[in-house]
Amino acid sequence: MKPQRQSPEALSRKIELQRFGMGFERFWSLAHWPLMVLGLAFILVASGALLNLDSQARLAALVALAILFLVSLKSFFNFVMPTRYAAMRRMELEAGLGHRSISSLHEDLAGELQDTTTQDIWAEHKRRTLQGLDNVPISIPRSSWRSFDPKALRVPMVAAAAAAWFLGAGDFSTSLKNTLAFKAPAVVTNQAIDAWLKPPAYTKKPPVLLTSEAMRQKLLTDGELLVPEKSILTLRATGYNTPTLEVLSLGDTDSKVLSEVSVKTTSGENGFAAELTVTRPMTVVLKESGSETQRFSFSVIPDRAPEIKIPKAPEQEGLGSLTVFWDVVDDYGVKAVTSEITLADEQANGIGFEDNGIFLYDPPDFKVKLKKSTPTAETGKTTQDLTAHPWAGFAIELQLSATDAAGNTTLATPIKLSLPERPFSRPLAQALIEQRKELILSPDNSPEIAEMLDLIGAYPKGLTDRTGHLIRIGAIRSSIDNARNYDDLKKAVDELWTLAIDIEDGALKDAKAELKSLKEQLEQAIRDGASKEKIAELSQKLRDAMQKYLKQLQAERDKRKGPDNQQQQADQGQQQNQVTQEDLQKMMDAIEELSKSGAKEQAQALLDELDRILQNLEMGEGQQ
Repeated sequence: MKPQRQSPEALSRKIELQRFGMGFERFWSLAHWPLMVLGLAFILVASGALLNLDSQARLAALVALAILFLVSLKSFFNFVMPTRYAAMRRMELEAGLGHRSISSLHEDLAGELQDTTTQDIWAEHKRRTLQGLDNVPISIPRSSWRSFDPKALRVPMVAAAAAAWFLGAGDFSTSLKNTLAFKAPAVVTNQAIDAWLKPPAYTKKPPVLLTSEAMRQKLLTDGELLVPEKSILTLRATGYNTPTLEVLSLGDTDSKVLSEVSVKTTSGENGFAAELTVTRPMTVVLKESGSETQRFSFSVIPDRAPEIKIPKAPEQEGLGSLTVFWDVVDDYGVKAVTSEITLADEQANGIGFEDNGIFLYDPPDFKVKLKKSTPTAETGKTTQDLTAHPWAGFAIELQLSATDAAGNTTLATPIKLSLPERPFSRPLAQALIEQRKELILSPDNSPEIAEMLDLIGAYPKGLTDRTGHLIRIGAIRSSIDNARNYDDLKKAVDELWTLAIDIEDGALKDAKAELKSLKEQLEQAIRDGASKEKIAELSQKLRDAMQKYLKQLQAERDKRKGPDNQQQQADQGQQQNQVTQEDLQKMMDAIEELSKSGAKEQAQALLDELDRILQNLEMGEGQQ
């Protein structure tokens, strides 16, 4: 089988391909400088170098690159495609053909030679020439950049472009967009969110890290987190350009923005921070450029108001101290129990008062102390001596209130009672207290009261044998006469009380004051959990003060007895006193041991019992 011979049509196609290849060579040569300018622009954009310039400098650089690119394009205006003849000559030279083997195929005989014989010879010549062109090659296009770029600057240009593409900040499209936007580039950093919830301190619950992996899974499963009311949500985000925080209502659709919820936000070099208080069910959404990136949903455990009641009627202790009982309950703990005392409308003598003098005095302050700090439930009692207050002996209304750490306050049902008075056994003290009460009720009757004090001072026989008491009565009488206003009369009321107590207690006054002070110090030390050494020291001081008080009490008892049976009753009283002292000493030992072991409630109960015993001793002495 004969090999396939080259046809004129196949050769013509090769010539056209050679022609277009040579055209590409010319085009590639003309594109050298435009491509170099575009490469430089690509490097500047992809590397982010232009973004480090201000807007004016960046604009100037872009304009310069654009002008340089346009100038480099001027050579394209002279671009001309190679002719077929030039393509054939290129093929002949590349194939090493002589006698213009290809280009001559397209030539014809001159007109005067076109006879039959000549034409046949010319056709045979073409046929034989085509037979020798079976494998004529087409030369591939060659670059002439070597002549334009003898130092090969194109090589580092390509390397720099590749480095800018792979190592530049962000992708090329974003860099190009930021370059043409003429604004500061967006700093690409890793986004991070930290969020935690801090329940109120009074709940004694630990903070919760909302962005931990375990909490993320819980939120994905449950959808929302149950948190105490007034918990504080703190959120910090870094790597955000335009963060915003929205607070939405919690429900089927989170469409309602809770504008009443106050959100504190700060933005700076350290990122975005926000803080808000969860006071109701809500969803908190963090957004970046309007797109949601994180959300937290919360349901709220409401903080219930405390409950308080007075389980039984108040009681009066030995010398008139008032004991009030109370029960309190709260979900997280009661912070304080307070009291309010008002005068009752109905008094022993009917509705209201004949004079307004008693309303010149502020209500007494009945202080209630909790045994524990913020207890969730506590039953207790408070004893306080209010007998010195001008309202003593009158009907009052007492109302207790409980307040929790969240500020919720509940009022107990008010109760009516008569504010206890101190009993006085000595006639002179009784007389002075009677005039004091009259001065409290009817200050406008002060002249008559002054006359009564004159009579008491004029006939002291059987009332007192102490000159000092008479002098003080006269001084009080003078201050009443010279009173210029109600405040001066109030001072006289206080002086009458002090004098009556001095007359009634005698030498026991100082011993009682010291005993009361040490007892209060020991109570405070027990509540504060003081050291064993401190409790032992206060306990010993209280023992010494109690011994001193009992001796003074015995002395007053002996002093009041008649001369005929003084020794006999003194012996009996001494025997009784010795037994009482032994009991009291045992009680003090028990108080000290309980305090050291941390049994605060039992120690406090024994201290209250000790106080009642001492008051009963004094009352018994007064009645005798």
